[in-house]
Amino acid sequence: MRRIIEIPPPVSEEHVHAYTIQQQNQEANLWIDKHSTQNEQESPVKDILDCPFCKRRLRIPHGYQGNVKCPQCNKYFTKNSRGRIIKKGKKSSLGEGVVHYLLFEAAVILIVLCLMGIWFTFSILFR
Repeated sequence: MRRIIEIPPPVSEEHVHAYTIQQQNQEANLWIDKHSTQNEQESPVKDILDCPFCKRRLRIPHGYQGNVKCPQCNKYFTKNSRGRIIKKGKKSSLGEGVVHYLLFEAAVILIVLCLMGIWFTFSILFR
């Protein structure tokens, strides 16, 4: 296939106006290309995920699989191929462990007391 090159008319006083407009148009087109929103649209598509720890919205490249670090809470989680989010092993502090243990013990004691109350009530009623 042959390329056809257009050769502009020679620069003369009568053609100066056409050249100036053409140059201004080229500068305007360059500015439009540089600041165009089409460039943003052509950038890779992003998925929006919520951090499972702090709920911050994160933009992740579409189709990305692997570890993600949240810039807000600095915790890691994994995004797999199906879009599921898997929390990485969250290490609890000693204080959290003690609180959970005490809550569990309180629940056990409450259940035992309820069962003893029921047993006592039935033992009195059916003497």
